[in-house]
Amino acid sequence: MEAEFDGSQWLLQQPIQCLELLEQLHQHSSDVLQLVWPEGEKFRIRRQARLQDLQLNIRQQGQWLTLDGELPLDADKVLTLKELLSLVSTSHGRFIALGEHEYLALTDSFRQQLAELNQLPGKNVADGLQLSPLTAPLIADLAAGAGQVTSNKAWQTQLARLNQLDEVQPAVPSTLQAELRDYQQQGFIWLARLAHWGVGACLADDMGLGKTVQTLALLLHRAARGPALVVAPLSVANNWRSEAARFAPTLQIRWYHETRDLTALGPFDLVICSYGLLQSDIEQFATQHWHSVVLDEAQAIKNAETKRAKAVMQLQADFRLIASGTPVENHLGELWSLFQFINPGLLGSKEQFSTRFASPIEQGDHSARLLLKKLLQPFILRRTKTQVLSELPPRTEIQLDVELSSEEMHLYEALRQQAIDKLATLEAGQSMQVLAEITRLRRFCCHPSLVLPEQQLAGSKLAVFADTLTELLDNKHKVLVFSQFVDHLAIVRRYLDEQQVSYQYLDGVLR
Repeated sequence: MEAEFDGSQWLLQQPIQCLELLEQLHQHSSDVLQLVWPEGEKFRIRRQARLQDLQLNIRQQGQWLTLDGELPLDADKVLTLKELLSLVSTSHGRFIALGEHEYLALTDSFRQQLAELNQLPGKNVADGLQLSPLTAPLIADLAAGAGQVTSNKAWQTQLARLNQLDEVQPAVPSTLQAELRDYQQQGFIWLARLAHWGVGACLADDMGLGKTVQTLALLLHRAARGPALVVAPLSVANNWRSEAARFAPTLQIRWYHETRDLTALGPFDLVICSYGLLQSDIEQFATQHWHSVVLDEAQAIKNAETKRAKAVMQLQADFRLIASGTPVENHLGELWSLFQFINPGLLGSKEQFSTRFASPIEQGDHSARLLLKKLLQPFILRRTKTQVLSELPPRTEIQLDVELSSEEMHLYEALRQQAIDKLATLEAGQSMQVLAEITRLRRFCCHPSLVLPEQQLAGSKLAVFADTLTELLDNKHKVLVFSQFVDHLAIVRRYLDEQQVSYQYLDGVLR
């Protein structure tokens, strides 16, 4: 605020910036206080408008949630919701210009709520706007504070379902051969509630907290109503196969890598498949209607333009779940693709997401970040090890099986056959040669270049290490890496240097 004091009065240089003061003076006017504007200028501030003054109309129609309404100003003037949102979008504070020298004062909270409505992905129609039905929790909060609300039956049904979610208390299936910890049972109930609501979910618990067993509990809970599909990287898919057999023996496991058959699927069938095979056989997967679909290590579809991501988008399912050990909300570049799979339309088009959220947040817009968090909060469940430390055992072991690529398998088989041929000619007393050949094969499995330096293969074990390391670092964990072979650690060091990951190195070499 710019002002000058001439000894007897204050002269305000920019009256528009002083509307806040003018409103306060009006509220405290008296015979002693006089408001005088130079050169006969007259400014008028209408009464302060609150959310309670808004008359709101909500209609759920097909794939859209339509909002319109009115804000009465006086007996002869009304602002439609569309007009109000437009005025708010062009103002820089809680005072919006209605005309020359006339302003409407909004409460801070009302202005913030209107700004958030403007920010939500959707489209303008008639006297209001259309939003995704997945914004229902936000709209329900808005409606709860509005003065008068009218709605259609579809919205009333949606609202009743939301209000009843806390009453959904499913029992952990008796056929689950595991005792869930408290936080795992809460995770199962949360997943079941979202499935009951009819929306997708993102289970983003830290690595080692049991996302698989929580998901298996949900799949058992839903198994009687149709088949389920789990898609994961091949190394993780193998773990799913063993965990499902161990914890959910009543599920009929179909290991797609062996059967390649999706015919006659029914209740209690669980198909487990890698992303690679899903992509190559997507026509067969897309024609099947799934009761539940789970994408594990869902960051595999972080790039919406890849063939893999486009393939999974074709899947038809009643309930979709993505599991990831990384804090997905911290990766704006990946977020849109992940949520386009589980809850299409929530974040709008890719362009809308970039314009309304990604770009502003990257430029430091705190309000955009808070709104995005509020929009995603109902659909993300994330617990860290620190939060549930008292429930964890002293140590958790996770075995990741690494499958060699087809090129690596061919080379490995050639090396194995060479070893057999060499050992066939051994004479008595040359048993150390057997150990040497076994060690050579082990080194090849660590990385092909350790045995065949001329080969330029990336190495499957290094790829799994890279994915695992990313997840651990995203969760701010410390990592200790061992290898029996020093030259294998040299390969790991080169990778860390390329990724600019800081580390300390120790081996038994004397220098």
